[in-house]
Amino acid sequence: MPLIMMTGYPSSGKSTRALELKQLFETKLAEPAQQHRRLTVQIIDDASLGVTHDAYSKPSAEKIARGALLSAVERLVSRETIVIADTPNYIKGLRYQLYCVSREVSTTQCVVHCAISVDAARRINQARADGYSDTLFEELVMRYEEPNPAAKWDSPLFTVIQHDPADQLPFDAIWDALVEQRAPPPNFATAMKPSSDGRLFAVDEKTGFMSTLIKDIVTDLGATSEPIPLPNVCGDILVEIVRYCRYHKDDARLSSSVPDILQDDSLIEAWDRKFMLMNDDRMLRVIAAADYLNIEPLVDLGCLAVAKIIRTLSVEEIRQRYNVVDDFTPEQREQIKKELERMK
Repeated sequence: MPLIMMTGYPSSGKSTRALELKQLFETKLAEPAQQHRRLTVQIIDDASLGVTHDAYSKPSAEKIARGALLSAVERLVSRETIVIADTPNYIKGLRYQLYCVSREVSTTQCVVHCAISVDAARRINQARADGYSDTLFEELVMRYEEPNPAAKWDSPLFTVIQHDPADQLPFDAIWDALVEQRAPPPNFATAMKPSSDGRLFAVDEKTGFMSTLIKDIVTDLGATSEPIPLPNVCGDILVEIVRYCRYHKDDARLSSSVPDILQDDSLIEAWDRKFMLMNDDRMLRVIAAADYLNIEPLVDLGCLAVAKIIRTLSVEEIRQRYNVVDDFTPEQREQIKKELERMK
C-alpha cells in the first residue's frame, strides 16, 4: 500500500509529523466500520537503518545509507503496509527512486514537505543534543532540493508549516489520495515560487487568496499547475507569510477589525502579538512582502508593531535603529522646528 516520503530541512520536525501521521492512520484504521483494517503502518527512519548523522558528510557513506533506505522500502511496501519514510529525502533523485519503487508494486505515494525557515531550523538544531554539527547542517541546507508539485515523483505534495500548532496535517486529503486513491481536486493548492531563491510552496486556495495579488493572478489566468513567481519575496519570509495566512484564512472578521486595532492595539489577539516577535530586519522584510502581496491586515499589523517600537525612541535612536540617514541641513532643521511650534 502507500508510501509517504517526509522531506524538509534538518530539524524541520519531520519525525514529529511522521509520528503524528502514524497515529492518525492507526486511529482511522481502528474504526469498527473501516474496510481497510488489515493495513499496518511502519516508519522507516535513520535510527532503524543504523544510519548516523556522519553518513551525510561523506558521499560514500551517504550512498550506502540511501541503498539501505531503498532496500527497506522495497521490502516493506506491500498491499498490507503503509510505509512512512522518515529520512532526509532532500534530493529529488532519491525521491524519484522511491517513487519508482512504489510504482513497481502498483501502489500510491505522496510527499509531505515540512516547511520551516532556515533560521528557525538552525536554532532548533543547535538546541538539540543530537543535532547535526553546524557545518553539516549548513551543507544539508545548501543541498536541499525543494519538492515540486509539478513533478510526478513529488505529487501529490502536502506542505505543512512546522512548529505552528494552527497548521494541521491535511490527513483527510492524504488518506483520500493514498488509501482511497482519490487525487486532490485541481484547486487544492496554489503553487507559489519566489524566484529570489527558487523555493516552492503549495497552499490551499483560502490561504493563497489572503493575498489580493495571488487572487487576482489566479482569477485572471484561471486554474494552472504552473507556479506563480514572486520575485520580490525570498523563501524564508514567505514561510512567515504563509503561516500568517493559514492561521487567518477562515477569519471573516479580520478585514473589518483593522481600523479597530489601529485605534486600540489591545484588540490584537495573542497569536498575532507572538507572530510579530521578530528582529527588526525580519519584521521590515515581512511588512514589505505583505505589501507586495497586498495582504492588507498583515501590513497594518506590521506597521502597528513598528509604531509601538518607535513611540519609545528618540529621533536619534530611530535613525540608528532603522539606518535612517540624517540629511537635513541646519536651515531645514530650524524651519521644521518653527513649523512644529506653530502647530502646537
